[in-house]
Amino acid sequence: MFIRPTVFVVGAGASSDVGLPLGAGLVKIIGGKVDIRHEDAFRQTHGDPVIAAAIKLRNELSTKDAGGAHPYFAPNVYFQSGGSIAASMSQAISIDNYLHTHSSDVTINWMGKAGIVSSILEAESKSSMSHSRNRGRMRLDDLEDTWYNVFFQMLTEGVLREELESIFTNVSFICFNYDRCIEHYLASAIANYFRITLDGAQQITSRLQIIHPYGQVGRLPWQSVTGAIDFGKAPSADELIELVGQIKTFTEQIEEEDVLKRMHSVLSHAKRIVYLGFSYANINMKLMNISTTQPPGGIKRVFGTGFNLSLQNVESIKAQITSCLPGQHAPLTSVSIANSKAAPFLKDHWKPIME
Repeated sequence: MFIRPTVFVVGAGASSDVGLPLGAGLVKIIGGKVDIRHEDAFRQTHGDPVIAAAIKLRNELSTKDAGGAHPYFAPNVYFQSGGSIAASMSQAISIDNYLHTHSSDVTINWMGKAGIVSSILEAESKSSMSHSRNRGRMRLDDLEDTWYNVFFQMLTEGVLREELESIFTNVSFICFNYDRCIEHYLASAIANYFRITLDGAQQITSRLQIIHPYGQVGRLPWQSVTGAIDFGKAPSADELIELVGQIKTFTEQIEEEDVLKRMHSVLSHAKRIVYLGFSYANINMKLMNISTTQPPGGIKRVFGTGFNLSLQNVESIKAQITSCLPGQHAPLTSVSIANSKAAPFLKDHWKPIME
């Protein structure tokens, strides 16, 4: 169990442990899904058919609402925007950065978000956490070498079964990924290890604070009665329309003060901050900059993965982290960035993170 307030900041490199795509791979998948083309104006030859169906359904609904007069958008405009996204993905740092660039373009943003939802749900279904791989249950043995398992070992070290209710007291997550891998895994892992029902484990996991700055591809069914979808489920057209609304761009997130306040609060109260599989992109670091919004806190040590980063980049990242965290009265004792992936990193830094 964590004895000091600890925040884990999670990026795409962490989810890749279970088979989800990294940023470069994700933009290519999204590009393929939103590049919707038709032959003879009817037969779809490219792109995701569910996204195409969702666009047509939105058009039908908007036309009906307008009394059959003028729909507020034409499907072809969205198909053209999808083609523009596909043509730009090889140039994009990430889909988040691309959508931020085009934050004023409604159709680009809707298509990009639809591509995110479809791509991430599909990736969940193919991941090593998918229940469909093992008769409706997660194969925890398949996750032995992942950071999720190492984190769980850290979380449960010295914890009695009777203390389970308070297991997440000093830990929280800021997850920049759209997937639900953390919460999905922890519920199954807790149920198995502590020999309780999955329902009971899900109730305990619901107490863990996981902040998704850019939203997520729906809540899990045990987290919400609305806007929810099973892990890895292929969405229908109407489900896709609803789930698109849960994805946020950088610009939209800046306007959501509640999420920013929660994120800044956990960072300001942390004694340990751990970056896992995180790319340290400028727009993401900007969202976590608490130097001007929070009073000096008690942050003492920062740890992070920096797999295959150059020495020059690591030094710049350390300086950026230091400038983002207030430390006038409680200066950072160290910022450690290691050339390592998430699982071996946690094993190597177990003791200093936990002490």
